[in-house]
Amino acid sequence: MLPHIVDPEGDVDLLLPKEVVWPLDSEFEETIPPPSLGYRRPTIQSPPSLENGKKKKKKSKGELAFVTELDFSLPNERLTSNENDATVRNIEENSAVTVLENITSELDEIFVRIRVSSKHLTLASPYFSKSLQGGLTEGNTLRTQRHLELAMKEQDPEAALIVMNIIHGRSRQVPPLISVIMLTKIAVLVDYIQCHEAIEPFSDKWIDNMEENVPKTYCRELVHWICISYVFEKLSIFRAVTQTALLHATRPVELINLPIWDYVSDKFNQHRSRTIHRLLSSLEALLKSLRLDQNECTFECNAIQYGTLAKELGYRGLLFPTPQAPFYGYSFENIASSIRLIQKTSVCDRCVESSYGLLAGNTMPRIENVINTTADTLGRLSPNNFRGDDQG
Repeated sequence: MLPHIVDPEGDVDLLLPKEVVWPLDSEFEETIPPPSLGYRRPTIQSPPSLENGKKKKKKSKGELAFVTELDFSLPNERLTSNENDATVRNIEENSAVTVLENITSELDEIFVRIRVSSKHLTLASPYFSKSLQGGLTEGNTLRTQRHLELAMKEQDPEAALIVMNIIHGRSRQVPPLISVIMLTKIAVLVDYIQCHEAIEPFSDKWIDNMEENVPKTYCRELVHWICISYVFEKLSIFRAVTQTALLHATRPVELINLPIWDYVSDKFNQHRSRTIHRLLSSLEALLKSLRLDQNECTFECNAIQYGTLAKELGYRGLLFPTPQAPFYGYSFENIASSIRLIQKTSVCDRCVESSYGLLAGNTMPRIENVINTTADTLGRLSPNNFRGDDQG
């Protein structure tokens, strides 16, 4: 395949694999909520296996590696040192050229080649500035040989070509509209080589054209938008999509396993677990207050409310035992919805006159306050919550 010539006088050839298996294309999975949330008494089951709760081993982040990782040694150079010395002296120049041409041909069967300028790369990208202008192997090779081949592992060639055209000022070669998946691939590359400023005018337009179609339900495309809004720092979108995910995700949000998640998913899923734990802990605190008569109701009324709430939570699988992180099958929303369906039970006049359709007295307002207060915090996240110390 002929190379993509972004800069005819370029001194760097980027080599990208023709076939990249992106986890973006995998089937989106969710854990089915336990039937106990729908009024059935839960069967006694052992808690989820710790092995199931463990995070899958992460792939190492796609690295930019000097192509000499491949074996470029000539066939006869693999002999013993004495034989090798004697053989190399006898290799004719045209034979060496032929071998190198064959190697280049084989590379072109595996990789897409994009010819670019090191000057443009180093101006637009701190990553390239460090690798090409510093004392690393790539920079030394570029200075001595005036040309460099860089293999960019696990990066999409079409996304890389779009980014390189932008960096080199070839605006007419940049598509005005792209898909959400392509924008996600571009976001992953931009985040890696740190060229946000150069891409920003184009990413702003792409996002503006697609923003009205950001999903309002938890799905694979929503996870794409978490990545996009995180990389390009779109605060309003990030807050909306993370709130949706934190409300409705029934398992840790690591399903697509984007490279960006190597350093975001841990904090994100810790936040999800803390949110669900906070809701369940508040219910346990409410039970304790009823047991200790820490309100204005009578002993008899508190006893009935305590028993009712404890049994209802038990029927829903939320007590005896309480679900534990990482809360497979549970989401903030399905727990809250189940709690709101608990039926009214009371014995004192003040509780009977309560307008709430759950338990009695001040119990329902307290539960609603717990749900609403916790839910409000889910819409306050920003990309900065996942950079440096966790602020959320």
